[in-house]
Amino acid sequence: MRKWLLLVLLLACGDDDAGLDLDERRFTLQSGREPAPGTTPTLTFDEGQLDFYGGCNSASGSFSIAGGKLVTKDDFGITERGCPTPEQSSQDTFYHGFLSGRPAIALEGSTLTLTIAQVTLTFVEAP
Repeated sequence: MRKWLLLVLLLACGDDDAGLDLDERRFTLQSGREPAPGTTPTLTFDEGQLDFYGGCNSASGSFSIAGGKLVTKDDFGITERGCPTPEQSSQDTFYHGFLSGRPAIALEGSTLTLTIAQVTLTFVEAP
């Protein structure tokens, strides 16, 4: 009886991430962190793959959405090019760490919001 009750409760809860359609969408940073000069941080989602480009290095790998969080997989790696400025290098390191840190994720229309603790980054869908 307990197993059936648990199953019914799980089915009733549903998947809280079912409506989050990110496939084939690209977003650029709108607010939350000042970009390094001359850069536009960009996130691209396509067929379970997340790509980030910050102006120097790029990060990519597979991801999932679980429990309202963006979860990057073990293959989410970053290139190690020498950046022209320390600000660009620092930016790339920050975003790789942030995206790997399981941020809360929300999508409302064309606005994507990622949050960890006191840091909220807002991205808008690129045309």
